[in-house]
Amino acid sequence: MKNDINTVIDIKDASIFHRYSTILNNVNFKINKGEFVYLIGKTGSGKSSLLKTIYGDLALKMGSINVDGNEIKNIKKSELPFVRRKLGIIFQDFQLFQDRSIAENLIFVMKATGWKKSKMNDNVFKLLSKVGLEDKANRYPYQLSGGEQQRAVIARALINNPIILIADEPTGNLDPKVSENIFKLFLEINKKGTTILMATHNYELIKKFNNRTLNCIRGKVEEININNI
Repeated sequence: MKNDINTVIDIKDASIFHRYSTILNNVNFKINKGEFVYLIGKTGSGKSSLLKTIYGDLALKMGSINVDGNEIKNIKKSELPFVRRKLGIIFQDFQLFQDRSIAENLIFVMKATGWKKSKMNDNVFKLLSKVGLEDKANRYPYQLSGGEQQRAVIARALINNPIILIADEPTGNLDPKVSENIFKLFLEINKKGTTILMATHNYELIKKFNNRTLNCIRGKVEEININNI
């Protein structure tokens, strides 16, 4: 059944598992279109497991997670790639092909998701321009700084115009100045209408760029005011 038209993610009474243990219990929250939501918590608190359950990498055994009208538990394994195209997933460790240029990394995803060949090059340029890498299209990942690689990953995540970007510690391996610039890029993308759910432990930056914040703590997910921490 379809959610409210403005709801991107709707989680009800969900239990999140890591291996054979329940790591989060009775999770309930909604994320609406256009929101920017931080997910915080100590290492091992369940942030990554929650994100992986939302995009179907971990099985949901109890409760309900609805993503853009799709109930995660009801999605067949063969259908999962089509649902994931609605999501832009950003990992801490980049996961770029080291033997392909940045443009080729993006084109690989376009080919895999059915883009017409005639539109690929134009879209590569548009995406790289959006993240400030238009002059780096022919560089290889190992020729880029960590911040530039993360920008390339964000461009890749935007290929299919996702309803939401899900970012797992996107600044975890970056120095403070580069991290701030990446945060600003996410804010720019959000201002243009893309919903964002970001797991992060960078309290300094989330206090500076204040948005709705969910905290994984003692097996629960609680909405908090970050300035009270």
